[in-house]
Amino acid sequence: MRNIKGIFKKEFDKVFKFPRSLFSTLILPGLIIFVMYFFIGKTAENSMKKVIEHQSNIITINVPESFTEATEAAIELNKVGNILFSEETLDNLESLKVKVQDGEIDVIIVFEEDFESKVDNNSKPQVVVYFNETAMNSSTANTKIQKILEIQKNSFLEEKEIDPNIFSMIPEQVIPKEKTGGTFLSMILPILILSFIFGSAMGIGSDAIAGEKERGTLATLLVLPIPRNHIIIGKIISTTTLTILAALSSFIGVIASLPFMKFVFELQGGVSYGVLDYLALLGLLIVLATLASSLLLLTSTIAKTVKEATAYAMPIFLAVMILPIMSSFNIGEKSESVMYLVPIYNFTLIMKDLLSFNFNLLNYLFVIGSSVVLISLLVFVLIKMFKNEKVLFSK
Repeated sequence: MRNIKGIFKKEFDKVFKFPRSLFSTLILPGLIIFVMYFFIGKTAENSMKKVIEHQSNIITINVPESFTEATEAAIELNKVGNILFSEETLDNLESLKVKVQDGEIDVIIVFEEDFESKVDNNSKPQVVVYFNETAMNSSTANTKIQKILEIQKNSFLEEKEIDPNIFSMIPEQVIPKEKTGGTFLSMILPILILSFIFGSAMGIGSDAIAGEKERGTLATLLVLPIPRNHIIIGKIISTTTLTILAALSSFIGVIASLPFMKFVFELQGGVSYGVLDYLALLGLLIVLATLASSLLLLTSTIAKTVKEATAYAMPIFLAVMILPIMSSFNIGEKSESVMYLVPIYNFTLIMKDLLSFNFNLLNYLFVIGSSVVLISLLVFVLIKMFKNEKVLFSK
């Protein structure tokens, strides 16, 4: 029993007698979970608040009196709200559809001419609703329209005692099916790509320096007649190269999977991109791999063991998982240019734009340029840290 107690105390002392071990083992996991769900919750809350506060801009064509009455009833019943209606003519329909694609208008609703007369004659007129499913504001406005049309149908049943299905509603997408598939693809691929790259960098980077410390080979390496900045630059290049190879594997996987996207999204011809799109994506993956390896070499330099380096790297890895989720709440919304300067998050934004056929060269250059500056800064810090004995061999 005494031996068991001694072993138990020895293992506990490894954690409780060393503040760094105590933090990484007991405090960090709970802190990570709290921060992760805090940001996800706040992002979701802010996105929902924007949707609720947004005034739905709806264009009506050939609008009948019964629809206006149904709208007033829906507002009184608090089933819909914050709607702005504008009336247009059928001649402008094509130009209005473009505005729905661009987000200037949320929904267009077109009633067949002499709508109420045709209802009375049991001719079953049509109502066509044009909206953009990939834009949250447009999708929300479409839901409001569905509620109003349901009230309108019920009013026909109550007032005229006729079939409430006396007219048909036809939803009509204003964007190509290919672009719809690309939008859904942009919600999935960024999180997969980032997880593969940072997962690879975490495994390679954690061992690159912390592993050498743990095995005792770093001290031997440092006494060799080699400048320390050459050692760290060599490790940066080797770690980056291995991570880039992992990024290339992800890139090949993305290209190989695209022809099968038609089976996932039920699209004719699948999702297709041009050569420039592929090159832009490849460039992003290479820069992202370089940034990931530089960041995780930093945690490896601070840590004393591979286990500790992995613990320090875990918040970065989880942040990388959170960011694509945060950007997915803004599907269909255009981000401000300044957001393309935010490290790592900017990669999720530009990949989402690229995959959903909303590529902007200026934003792409913002991402690449800001990332190169950050990588240069990280390399400078790594060289400084590698020359500092207190950092490398801290107790």
